[in-house]
Amino acid sequence: FQQATKADMEKFQQAIQADMEKFQQAIQADMEKFQRAVEADMEKLRQETKADIEKLRQETKADIEKLRLATEAKIEATKVELLKWLLGALVAQAGLIVALIKLF
Repeated sequence: FQQATKADMEKFQQAIQADMEKFQQAIQADMEKFQRAVEADMEKLRQETKADIEKLRQETKADIEKLRLATEAKIEATKVELLKWLLGALVAQAGLIVALIKLF
């Protein structure tokens, strides 16, 4: 009876070891599959991020160009307004000089 039990135990142990090896191989295959999936997802995210960055870069360039044009327009408007005031001041100054000359 002990011989049969000992042989059964060895068979059971071998069966468990074989099952564990199969399980380990299955887990290894699943891990490799998961790793490939994660790497593919990371590459996809990397490409999407690059595309998003490029889109933002182009939008930022466009916004900067709009601001530059608006600033140039404001500067030109300010120049015109300043020239109006300077010409008005020159005319007033000339009128004052002429009036002072006539007065004396």
